[in-house]
Amino acid sequence: MLNKIEDKIKEIKEINDDALFSPQAIVALGVVLNTKLVPSVFTFYRLVRSGKLKAVNLGSGDAPRYFVKGKDLKNFLAERYQLEII
Repeated sequence: MLNKIEDKIKEIKEINDDALFSPQAIVALGVVLNTKLVPSVFTFYRLVRSGKLKAVNLGSGDAPRYFVKGKDLKNFLAERYQLEII
């Protein structure tokens, strides 16, 4: 199990700071988990709407399309999981 955690941390460290990540891409990374520790797009939206995860809205007023910059994602994960990845 420790190897999986180390692999995930290595994967997070390799995130490009300037890249934009869609909700689906972030959920696919497996780092935004719900209370049952399952990756969830609904948890992603809750974090964005509450302001805990900084995102850019590239959609129109009625249909927001959120994207997260790599740098903001790394900062969020470092703070939330107390990682030294930055």
